[in-house]
Amino acid sequence: MSDSYGLAAEPEDVPVHQIFLTGAVIFGSIAVAVIVLFQIYNKGVQTASLEAAAEYVAFPQIRDGEVAGMRKITQYEVVDQAAGVYAIPIERAMEIVAAERAAQGDAPTMALPGE
Repeated sequence: MSDSYGLAAEPEDVPVHQIFLTGAVIFGSIAVAVIVLFQIYNKGVQTASLEAAAEYVAFPQIRDGEVAGMRKITQYEVVDQAAGVYAIPIERAMEIVAAERAAQGDAPTMALPGE
């Protein structure tokens, strides 16, 4: 069996231009997909950065208010010592109320007050 095309010769019926065109289309499609995905990712990063900047830089009054609010519900504080009024963390207050209700014989319920 001999090679009918000879050495270093390509067959006449091989569509070289179509192969190159198909390769170019595939490469172009991949390049467009990568660019689109990068733009989507970049927009997400910019949005997250903007939200972080707004939270920590642009609105310090809001941040200060949030910190003050968290301080009120997580720390002990004397409100009015003469009247015996103190602020305690909300988690501790819930434990105390649950213990008092259990001591009185009240069964814990899922109903909201006033229902």
